[in-house]
This record gives sequence, C-alpha cells and structure tokens, in this order.
Amino acid sequence: MKEKGSFLKMLRLFHYGKAGFTFIEVMIALTILASLVGLVGLGIMRFIVGTSDEVKSFEAHEIQKGVSVYLATGHTISEPFIVTPSDQGVLDPYLMGNLKNSWVVNVDGNIKQVDGIAGSGQMGTLKSDRAKP
Repeated sequence: MKEKGSFLKMLRLFHYGKAGFTFIEVMIALTILASLVGLVGLGIMRFIVGTSDEVKSFEAHEIQKGVSVYLATGHTISEPFIVTPSDQGVLDPYLMGNLKNSWVVNVDGNIKQVDGIAGSGQMGTLKSDRAKP
C-alpha cells in the first residue's frame, strides 16, 4: 500500500491541482513529434534524391537512343558535342520530351552527363557533319 501511495504522491507533484499539461508532458509530446517529423523528412529526402537519379537514368537512356537513331540514319559524329536542355541541336528530332541535364556525346556515340552547364548561362554548341545542300 505504501508503494501505491508514494506513486500517487509522485504523480500529484506534476499536476499542482490545476487544469492543463505539465512542462514534462509537453516536452515528451514535443520530443515524439520532432522524432516523427525527422523520420518523415528523411523519407521525403530519399524520395527526392531517388527521383533525380531516376530522371538522370531515363535521360541517359533517351539520349543514347537518340544517338543510336541519329547514327543509324547515316549521320556521323566528327567531334564531341553538348546537348543541353535549351539546345538539343541535331538530336532534337530524335528526342522525346524535355531534358533537365546536359550531356556530352562523344565521337563513338557514348554519352556522359555534364555537371554545371544547365542553368549556368553557358551554351553548348552542337555540330553536325551533315552535308549542307
């Protein structure tokens, strides 16, 4: 019985006879909410980062298909060129949708993503070796 009575006395220490929550109860609730917000925030960040990686992978596949079709139609690439979101150049007819990243197309048709060109004010130049009429 003494143990039960001392536990009730301890609980009464937190409530002082007034309505509302004690400081400790509020702090525990805030700690739980902060933990939940942190976990949700991490999940959202993983989703965003994963999405940007998927966009890059999709764009790489689209550019590679465009280069393959470009080369299959009898064109050749005499020197590397840059495909940017604002200027897709000779690959424009072979690409579907808009790009979000810049890519370098090498002479052998391989592609590589370029960091820092999209949105930096630098314009990539696209060169075609098509015979001019």
